[in-house]
Amino acid sequence: MSIHSNRTGYYSVGSEIFTHKLLAALRASELKIPYNDMKWHFFDEAYEKYDRNNLLGDIDLRSAYKNRAQELRDNYDYLILNYSGGSDSWNILNTFLTNKIKLDKIVVKLPIKALEKGWFIPNALDKSAKNSKSEWELVIKKDLKWLAHNHPEIEIEIIDWLENFEKDTITDKLIESTNLHRFYYSNIIRIPGRSKSLIDTGNKKVASILGMDKPILVEKGNKCFFYFVDINLLTQEDTASLSNNVEFFYWSSNPDIVYKQAYKLYQWFKNNPMHRHLIAALSERPHPELLTPADWTNLTTQYFNIAKPIIYPDFDNTRFQADKPIGITDSLKRGDPIWSPAGDLYSWLEDFLPLTNLKEAMLHHWKSYINSVDSTYLSPLSSNQLRQVNSKWHYLGDF
Repeated sequence: MSIHSNRTGYYSVGSEIFTHKLLAALRASELKIPYNDMKWHFFDEAYEKYDRNNLLGDIDLRSAYKNRAQELRDNYDYLILNYSGGSDSWNILNTFLTNKIKLDKIVVKLPIKALEKGWFIPNALDKSAKNSKSEWELVIKKDLKWLAHNHPEIEIEIIDWLENFEKDTITDKLIESTNLHRFYYSNIIRIPGRSKSLIDTGNKKVASILGMDKPILVEKGNKCFFYFVDINLLTQEDTASLSNNVEFFYWSSNPDIVYKQAYKLYQWFKNNPMHRHLIAALSERPHPELLTPADWTNLTTQYFNIAKPIIYPDFDNTRFQADKPIGITDSLKRGDPIWSPAGDLYSWLEDFLPLTNLKEAMLHHWKSYINSVDSTYLSPLSSNQLRQVNSKWHYLGDF
């Protein structure tokens, strides 16, 4: 596979190119290249050449989703949807079902046995990221029960990524072959939990379908753009060494869905100028130095709450869904950022499973890498993790 067709894009450090973010940051640090000169490219040419005439008139997002689902069906023998119950993956499932496009399997990856130990009581009123644990009882289990009854032709596979994990699995080779944005131990230990259909493909061409985030809009000089951030693509453990099998449903080499989603959002902000502060570029903000991580979390949550009903018109927004883990998290507050769970999604495990051996194994292998990365490439929230890198900006229109 050409590096230019890599599902998660690629990085350039001078004239050198890398598919692995950590290795790119190590090389940039070695060459003493400034942070802004390590570029991340996500199908730049395809998005720059997109025919903007497709954005004229009324945009039918349902048709765009249907076309993508059919494209995947036509290109693969076997389709697996990674399902979280959130708006992104629910919309994919709904697209296949309502258009009667065959979907072979749904995979749910969670620490199921830990979730069902009775360590907490599901709480539908708490929408914070740390309460994502409630999604299993309040949403996902109900969806799977409905699916099993109404669509028995779709196989359901539940993978408990916490079960039977050995500390010896964490090695230098694993870290160097795993292209993640955050190398927390909870990210690492999820990697071996892959669908049996991906492990034993036989002669079948199998795709593991992953949802992705909403388009990210930005306003600068009364012009509106959208861009991608690598953190979204590199939080998915399936991308570790399965790039040929992974298909991001929304963010792909085909620009149609993202452009149409982004243009819908641009039109909304154009008609609702009182909310444009949510997408203002840093240089357009009066006092950006005063924005705290909590401020960013609040702004981003507001933006996502606006975006969901616009780009997913069939999603029931009364369904329980926890906020995304953005900004300062309980894990970081505890001062344990190297090996604490990514964000707040699995921070509740810390209260019941210290996992000391895993932490020690992670530290042993991780510290030799992170100590060699220049500080300019490290996150301002966590000096033991890599900083996010943004793609080029793509023009949408003027305000």
